[in-house]
Amino acid sequence: MTKENIFLETLKIDGGKIHLLELHKRRMARTCGEFFGSGPNFELGPALPDPGRLRGRHKLRVTYGLELVKIETEPYKFREIDSLEIVAADGLDYSHKFLDRGELEALRKNSPADDVVISQNGFLTDSSFANLVFQNEEGLFTPEKCLLPGVKRESLLALGLITARPIRVSELNLYDRVLLINAMTDLEDDRGVDVGKIFGPTGGQGRGRPASRNYFRPETFPAKKENEDE
Repeated sequence: MTKENIFLETLKIDGGKIHLLELHKRRMARTCGEFFGSGPNFELGPALPDPGRLRGRHKLRVTYGLELVKIETEPYKFREIDSLEIVAADGLDYSHKFLDRGELEALRKNSPADDVVISQNGFLTDSSFANLVFQNEEGLFTPEKCLLPGVKRESLLALGLITARPIRVSELNLYDRVLLINAMTDLEDDRGVDVGKIFGPTGGQGRGRPASRNYFRPETFPAKKENEDE
């Protein structure tokens, strides 16, 4: 296998069970079907650890191609996110969960903020590691166009807990807060920031204020946190 066709699936173990396992298996099957024409050539279930033996929230990383590469388990620690920067990356393609996250990591590491919100053609998509849910008095809304359709996002949409809609960069001021969700992080974990801590072409503004079109000044960012999860 080459670097380009190795993929990663991250699953949450918590409360003695593996969460959203069937959705993860479905995504793995879709990925293998698109890249290899069939597969995967392994059964995921028997290869997984017994979740009942683990206490607390753990991250289960499955690296695979047509064949299983490896399975790793580690205790999970939330990222500390106090600031976000909007960055444009119109040509970025991360429609599959590739093991190689070089382009995404470069965007994050080059930012003075704790993480980035990626825009494409004027629309907000994802952060470098999570889908986004924007909150206002009308409800909870996730960008209709995302870089990677996450399993947590898929589950919340199916349950009717969030609604997908196009969200332009210029519409950021219509929202109060953004929550970051992924397989490890749910809505009730409340991991996110107020929109006033989102910087970029329209960042740093509160709800109802006109969106600024000036780029951030790096000295306005709080000290960048060291991120220990993925």
